[in-house]
Amino acid sequence: MSAPRVSTGRAWPWLQRLGLVATGGLLLGLVIRPELTLRLLWDVAIPLVPASLLLSPLVWRNVCPLATVNMAGNRFGARRRASPAWTTRANVVGIVLFAALVPARRFLLNDDGAALA
Repeated sequence: MSAPRVSTGRAWPWLQRLGLVATGGLLLGLVIRPELTLRLLWDVAIPLVPASLLLSPLVWRNVCPLATVNMAGNRFGARRRASPAWTTRANVVGIVLFAALVPARRFLLNDDGAALA
């Protein structure tokens, strides 16, 4: 006998909204109460992401706030393709930002809520 399948089709949009609201709350908290919010973010929220990936990558993929915002463009009809030149420039900017922000976590983003927000 196989286990009954649970339909989550209607749950994902609500979980996505909850993820967006939680992200907004974290951003607001980083400005209003940075000490508490930094502790919640680095000690609770960030460790939960890899844990959720170990349990089921589908869960994080469907509730990730960045993925939700990215998919919103598809829902509202923005299906144009970016030009190859624009895509190349965007990739270079992304790599440069990544290279700058990873080391910045140590001396800036770990302790400054406004900078992290």
